Amino acid sequence: MPEPATTMAEMRALQAGQKVYRAINIQDEWGKITGLGPVVPQAGLAVRRDFDEANPDLVVAIQTAIETTRPKVMAQPMEAAQAASDPLGMPAPVLAKSIPHSALSADRAASLRPQFQAMYIAVADVEPRAIGGKLPDEGFCRL
Repeated sequence: MPEPATTMAEMRALQAGQKVYRAINIQDEWGKITGLGPVVPQAGLAVRRDFDEANPDLVVAIQTAIETTRPKVMAQPMEAAQAASDPLGMPAPVLAKSIPHSALSADRAASLRPQFQAMYIAVADVEPRAIGGKLPDEGFCRL
């Protein structure tokens, strides 16, 4: 299960007098399978090419803000969780407890192109239509 759903399940299980165990880290397993390290690109900032071209500095500014904020989130998970609770519709304690397990990163897409390629190839092997029938072009990971 992804975070923060896993943490929510753990907390609810404890309330019910049960235990839930983290048995397999999918990121670690994916890294072993691909040989590309324990990275499964899961979320990110995506914009249309026309938006990027009309606002060339905006995407870089947002990426820089994410890179700057990540260490603060990791160092102060409750503060970050309180800020994210309403927008995400999740209780702050759950979010705060999930942050250490979330493998949050602020990597630029261009540095993860091999990981993206491996993921898209795996998806295309099963259902090519899920990715539009072809791999993304070189512009996909511009930054």
